[in-house]
Amino acid sequence: MTRQTTLSRRSFFTRFAAPALIAAVAVTAAPAIVPAAAEAASQTYRDGYRQGRRIGREHGYKDGYKGAYKASYVDELLRGRSAFTTKSSRSGDYVRGYKAGYRKGYVIGYQAGERDGSRHGRHDARAWKADLRDTMRRCMRTGRCDF
Repeated sequence: MTRQTTLSRRSFFTRFAAPALIAAVAVTAAPAIVPAAAEAASQTYRDGYRQGRRIGREHGYKDGYKGAYKASYVDELLRGRSAFTTKSSRSGDYVRGYKAGYRKGYVIGYQAGERDGSRHGRHDARAWKADLRDTMRRCMRTGRCDF
């Protein structure tokens, strides 16, 4: 008889209590999950994603095109079938060295351009804000707002 009671408690748990417990956890966890999904699926998110993807593709294409163009141009000058190619026995070594140097120089130049661009952008933004601040001060002092 005791054994029968234990089995009925187990069957009660597996048939009713466990699904109810799972449902209760799902109901309490759903509000935490739904806002993230709703934010991800909001119209402004989709618009921003679409715009960022479009601009990112344009910039990536331009950079990739420029890089591929330069690389193929250099390859054609170094190995192509033109009168300007080098035909010496060292040309293979020269080409390998040139490519390695070009890659290294490209990375150094890219980093320097990134650093300078960041600095120049920051400087230009500060200058623009200072000009705007001066214009607003002049506007408040004189009452003439010409902007």
